[in-house]
Amino acid sequence: MLLLLIAGGGLSQGISPQQAAFWDLALKGIGGLVAVAGATVATVKYLDEKARNTHVALMEAQKPFHTKRQEVYYELVSATSTLSNKAPGSPEYVGAEDKFWHLYWGALPLVTDQDVGGATNRFEDILADQSMDADVKDVSLRHASKDLAERCRNSLGFA
Repeated sequence: MLLLLIAGGGLSQGISPQQAAFWDLALKGIGGLVAVAGATVATVKYLDEKARNTHVALMEAQKPFHTKRQEVYYELVSATSTLSNKAPGSPEYVGAEDKFWHLYWGALPLVTDQDVGGATNRFEDILADQSMDADVKDVSLRHASKDLAERCRNSLGFA
């Protein structure tokens, strides 16, 4: 306002009451807009920080689940690898088969996602198929075990 007075001929001339009312209203409006903009920026920052904190808390809360999923997947892949590489009836095979069925009917449905569940079901179908030729079954089990391991890795986020 001081610049307007100086530009308009100096302080001695003054401004009319209408001009004073206009500039008073304009400056108050600008001040109000600045206050609203500041409040908006503060609110956006607050909401962004709150969302970030919520995301971090969610990740922390999910850590035990992800750790258990990793343990179950490791046991599952170890069992399927043994089943696809050892001779049926050997002590290793029998132990791995027990472990596979224990996981299949227990912890696996609790922690698995759809891809790993589907790959596990495909492995189970081959394992349970009594009509399949032994050589074909061995190769099929190896491929199914490898596919299952890859899907477990993807499910854990290591793809």
